[in-house]
Amino acid sequence: MTNSRIKSKGRATLPTVLGFIDSNEQQWVEVTYKGLSALLPYSSFATDRGAIWSDLSSKGMVIVAKAAKASVIQQVEELEVFTDRLIFARPGWCQGQFANASGRVFAPRGDKKGTIAFIPNSAKCSRRGTHAKWKQQVAGRLVGHPIPGFAIMACLAAPLLELVGRTDNFGFEFSGEGGKGKSTTQRLMASAVGPAMEKHRGYITSFHMTPAAIEKSMQLHSDMPFIIDEANLFGSGSGGRADRAVSKGLHR
Repeated sequence: MTNSRIKSKGRATLPTVLGFIDSNEQQWVEVTYKGLSALLPYSSFATDRGAIWSDLSSKGMVIVAKAAKASVIQQVEELEVFTDRLIFARPGWCQGQFANASGRVFAPRGDKKGTIAFIPNSAKCSRRGTHAKWKQQVAGRLVGHPIPGFAIMACLAAPLLELVGRTDNFGFEFSGEGGKGKSTTQRLMASAVGPAMEKHRGYITSFHMTPAAIEKSMQLHSDMPFIIDEANLFGSGSGGRADRAVSKGLHR
């Protein structure tokens, strides 16, 4: 039993490391270990190296062995070649391809899909059913209803802003007394891109957030609609700065 364990330890697989550079000249490190691969910014190895292992763990790669950790650091320190690669640092557009918040990449037929470097939210853009059913059960029933129809079109327009050079964020607010369909309209919008449910259970976000939480949530909605419910809570968690964070944020 003891000899078997020693032999097994001797054959332990060490991680492999490759260097890449994206279209923004940002350098990346790809770590491959036990059949899994994960990307980290090259710059992260120059700061707090203790956070590297937690970052890899958050991407599904757990490295515990000291020898494996030492091998990663050594290989990174010896990196000299960084190969060009299409890398999504965030959701949205990148070199003619598009990645949604759930990590699905859409690319022209025949093109090699880019690699996801951000941590995807599998629930954010999950879907059930077919496009044909959505047109029949959602879009078709909005004929003659201008406000929800406008909301759906605004939602579908979000990915087009990058294509027309629009760099700022703008929004629309639905207000009025309860029971008039505001939340229903938001759910109709959400159904175009993800689950038509509220808050953490689906695509819709709550306005009860701190500025840091707003910025983090915006990153998952880059080049996509940012649907926020509970406007009555505006400022309760953000100190009144939520509007500036959204309108001036880098994430469209």
